[in-house]
Amino acid sequence: MIFIATAFMILSLYFYFRLLSLKKGIKSLKKDFHEIKQNRQAERHIQIQIPDKDLENLAEELNDYIASFYYEVDIKNKDLSQLKNEITNLSHDLRTPLTSILGYIGLIKEEELSQDQKEIFEVVARKSYQLNDLVEQLYEYARLGNKDYAFHMEKLDFYRIAKEHLLDSYSEFETQKIELELEFLDITKPIYIMGDQIALIRILTNLTSNTLKYAKGYANIRFSCKEKGAEITYCTNRGDLSEYDIAHVFDRYYKKSEGDVAKKSSGLGLTITKLFTEQMGGSIRAYGDEKNLFIACYFPIVSTA
Repeated sequence: MIFIATAFMILSLYFYFRLLSLKKGIKSLKKDFHEIKQNRQAERHIQIQIPDKDLENLAEELNDYIASFYYEVDIKNKDLSQLKNEITNLSHDLRTPLTSILGYIGLIKEEELSQDQKEIFEVVARKSYQLNDLVEQLYEYARLGNKDYAFHMEKLDFYRIAKEHLLDSYSEFETQKIELELEFLDITKPIYIMGDQIALIRILTNLTSNTLKYAKGYANIRFSCKEKGAEITYCTNRGDLSEYDIAHVFDRYYKKSEGDVAKKSSGLGLTITKLFTEQMGGSIRAYGDEKNLFIACYFPIVSTA
């Protein structure tokens, strides 16, 4: 009886510690798999520290799945990179003949034309400029997506550049009969951010262009300065934009159908704006209330003196 009781105790202890070991192995496996899911930038595999055939078989199956996942991601990234390179090359090839076309349009503009010729010329000129803008946006998007855009980072007076840009654009709002309200602080010192001046002007130009396209008689542009950053906010009537539309305004090729307005848009302007902003260390967001759509572009301040 003593022998049987001792044997039973030993077996019980064995199975108890075996169960603890398996639970520890499962927890370790779960933790590894969770970390792999969270960080997909670098390929890694599950390691089993506790010798158990079933756990090893499970880990092997999971590792096969992980390997196939990274293989598919690698193929997808290569295909995407190749596509962006092709877009870059195609856009570059289209720019040369388009430059010539726009040059000839400028020459024809100086000629004496009949009324019928003027009407045809205006259509050709408008479509050519739209095509040129689309090609430029495709070229910029491909370069930004491939990290090929060479930023010349320097201290920039965000307030001055924004104010000068809007003063230059004011006549466009008047032409389209859009009542523009500017809310700019009475700032005497520069508000410096780190950025590329050409890219910053492109950001402001895209935001202003978007406002000119979609504003319905009224727009508000506000520049605000916070403790650690500066923000410029464009406000227009939201029209029939849904919350889904607002959440996707920065998505590639996404555009709300607004009849002739949508036909003039490539759907890339705000996507490029977001890429420029984020690659210069800023952030951009869109939100709305019952009547208005707000697009706010924020950059950290380097200094105000």
